[in-house]
Amino acid sequence: MLLVVSIIFFYYSKLEGKTFGKYFLCIGIFLLVSSPMLLNKFDTFGDPLYFDYGGKIFTGEFGTLQSVNTSNLDYTAINYIDEHGIMQFLDRFFITGIFNIVEQLTRISFPYLIFLIPFGIIFSLRAFDQTQKFVNANWILILTTLSLMVIIFAVIPERRFLFYLFPFLIIFGTIPIQRLIEYGLSTFSFTHKQKNSSLLIIILIVIILSSLFLTRYDIQDQSEQQEQIEFIKLLNDRISGKILDAGNTLKGINYLNLSEPNTKFRSIGQEGIIMSSVLYNENINVINIFGSTLNDFILNSEQENLKYIAINEEGITEIWYPFLSDIYENEQNYSYLKKILDTNELGFKKFKVKVFEIDYNKFHELRS
Repeated sequence: MLLVVSIIFFYYSKLEGKTFGKYFLCIGIFLLVSSPMLLNKFDTFGDPLYFDYGGKIFTGEFGTLQSVNTSNLDYTAINYIDEHGIMQFLDRFFITGIFNIVEQLTRISFPYLIFLIPFGIIFSLRAFDQTQKFVNANWILILTTLSLMVIIFAVIPERRFLFYLFPFLIIFGTIPIQRLIEYGLSTFSFTHKQKNSSLLIIILIVIILSSLFLTRYDIQDQSEQQEQIEFIKLLNDRISGKILDAGNTLKGINYLNLSEPNTKFRSIGQEGIIMSSVLYNENINVINIFGSTLNDFILNSEQENLKYIAINEEGITEIWYPFLSDIYENEQNYSYLKKILDTNELGFKKFKVKVFEIDYNKFHELRS
């Protein structure tokens, strides 16, 4: 994005001393704001521009990106084309990517930009009261940066990757408001007092809608959060080994570790004390395993010494472990999975999770 903004800036600016002064001032501010993130990546990975998914994005499977059994996988676009063909490649990484971007843009445009942006786009194509070069620059930045993210969105449809677009989408969203206030409608026009009143009403509506509507981040249910912590306490006493989290069942583990009276959380940054050591749990070792089918998943799990699977009643998705969705309701059909904990049987009201221990010997007996 920095490169795109730089090209646009110099293309629409005069090449003089003040221009370069403004540019380097903005670069300094950018580096100041982004330096904590860059330093964190450098300390963790040895590279401030480290991108974790580079060697696995072309598998087309989200599950491969964070699984231990695919950590050393190097799968390129050529590998995918050789295996699936060029048409499947275009469908998986371009058509799907564009669809996911449009879907997530629609979601983040609620509650008011979804109505303003279409009119802003139409008016921007016939801009008579805006500086055309600035409108064009806005278009170029949005389309260029989105085109660079199509392949990523084909595999990781994560809306937070689009949050940087909000200022530029808001520019389009303000155009119809400016047109309405400045010129009115075809049947009437506003007086100066009506313009001020209308603008104030629109601003109040935007503020009210923004305060009532949250994108993704919902209010925490305190009783459910307490059940999550209680679940981790019970689990910590009953298991020891590697466990797979299917459906965000173990998010209470961080609450528990950070609330311990002897936690080293406040000492992070001192020698030998990092966040991973603070969150480390001796009995519960959470890992991810990739598998395209249940049998494939179990075989991969055996190689990685996975002992337990924790399954959330409502947390299984099409991206993460869809083949585990039937186990929660029909555990009797999977005799090689021994249930060792069920929150429903323990009287939990909101947090519904079952934990199973994998019997690999029985699994192989059933296969043979």
